[in-house]
Amino acid sequence: MRITASVLNETVAVEKIGGHSAYGPVHAETYEAQCYMEPGFKRVTDKTGAEVICSVMAIFGGDCEIAVGDIVTWDSRRYEVVDVQKLRPGGVTHHIEAYLKSAGEA
Repeated sequence: MRITASVLNETVAVEKIGGHSAYGPVHAETYEAQCYMEPGFKRVTDKTGAEVICSVMAIFGGDCEIAVGDIVTWDSRRYEVVDVQKLRPGGVTHHIEAYLKSAGEA
């Protein structure tokens, strides 16, 4: 069972993280993805264990390749992916919840 296309009503640009350089993360390819965006503030623990306030929760289809550190551009704003959770009822990924913090204007 997959999440329906009618729920994924937003189109965003996702910049995949390709690695790190001496100046910070290097983003590789950019692709468009369908998702549902839910603005609202939530405290999330990032990969270093620090608490971060995220301003958007995004729901992607189960086959989306979204990862921590990717940059999502939506509505002329950039967001960094802080946390990704795959929801797997019955052992199959139904959808992915990604928590995003603001990274400034696009």
